Amino acid sequence: MTTYQSKFEPSLLLKLKIATVEQLYCLYLIIIKGLPFVLDVLKNRFLLSKEKQLPSSVASLLDHNLYSRISGRKVKKVEYSDRLEQHANSTDRAWFKVTYVNNGKEEESYVFAKTQAKTFFVRAIMCIFDVYRNELDTYANVKMPVLTPGVHVATWTPSRFVLAMDDLRKEKVEFPNLWEKHVDKALGKKVLSTLSKIHAKFWGNVPKGAWNDKTRPYKGKVMGLYTLYVVNKRCPGLIPDDVCKVFSQALWHWDTIRDFYSRSYPKTMCHGDTHIGNFYITKEGEVGTFDFQCKAEEHPMRDVTYFLSCSYPEENLERDEKELIRYYLSELEANGVPKSQIPSFENCWLQYRMQPFYTMYAFIFSGGFSDLMDPHQTNCGVKRIVAHFQRVDSAGAFYDLLEGKS
Repeated sequence: MTTYQSKFEPSLLLKLKIATVEQLYCLYLIIIKGLPFVLDVLKNRFLLSKEKQLPSSVASLLDHNLYSRISGRKVKKVEYSDRLEQHANSTDRAWFKVTYVNNGKEEESYVFAKTQAKTFFVRAIMCIFDVYRNELDTYANVKMPVLTPGVHVATWTPSRFVLAMDDLRKEKVEFPNLWEKHVDKALGKKVLSTLSKIHAKFWGNVPKGAWNDKTRPYKGKVMGLYTLYVVNKRCPGLIPDDVCKVFSQALWHWDTIRDFYSRSYPKTMCHGDTHIGNFYITKEGEVGTFDFQCKAEEHPMRDVTYFLSCSYPEENLERDEKELIRYYLSELEANGVPKSQIPSFENCWLQYRMQPFYTMYAFIFSGGFSDLMDPHQTNCGVKRIVAHFQRVDSAGAFYDLLEGKS
């Protein structure tokens, strides 16, 4: 890996200036974007009766009258089906058995439901920066070309939301995860095939609700540095010093990196959070996906790189990565993308070297900000991302960018 180059390190005075301007900008964003959130909180607190509000927590869905109102179906009973451990604090989650009444007949459905986070601070950030709406919009308004869970309820306001979906565990699907090495070449190809179908469907025609350059949440330099500090403190030695120095430096140049992503073509709708834990495998071997909180208009290698760098066993990735990228490109053509529009392997390889900065930021932020991701997941994902970062020389690609070579 290219070593840290101090000539690109901003001076202390410039860092203070950047940090001050950024904090003022973030305050402005919170005020402007936070106004609908605050008004909705006040509306629920003082104006709306409970009968007209969305639930304040996932446990509120046990009220069958409330569930009936928001689902638009007659509901006789709602009860917990399981009490399972949660591995994320970004939402409040539960698993229910819902008894619907249809034409006088009772029908039982098993449902996975989630609402806004329990803690007000996390809830505010996720609402203000459009994360909840981004996911709900997918289930409510976007027709996906791949398997996704059946939706019972998908509704939101500026400060609350409810998403209730089929509990796929009852269908005996497999949920791979980050901390077990489920991903081999065969599964890797199935995931990439699933991604290629999404990308091909929205190639150059991204749905309006997805984040774009005007609407995506601002990724703060100071917040990145703070969460990096937290992760290093919680998981000492996880990120080697040389990688940590380059990544810290990259945060000060994040606007340049973001500009590179924004001017990289082609564009499609990307899932945005393609770690293996956001996919499932049916009994027939098909791969479906869920959790679209980060869907955005991006270069398709955003998803490919994210998936491979954090989910594929690092000891096998060097051997398989070029074959897998070429396989993904062939799947784009098989799913209808004109050959003339498919990016070259060289184009994709440059993205494959630059996109790990985004993947690293995503994991560092989730692992260091209010426990959005538990330390075990953070450790497993970041360890693989670091290995990828070093092997493909993401630092070298970053310095080439700063020197105007890409």
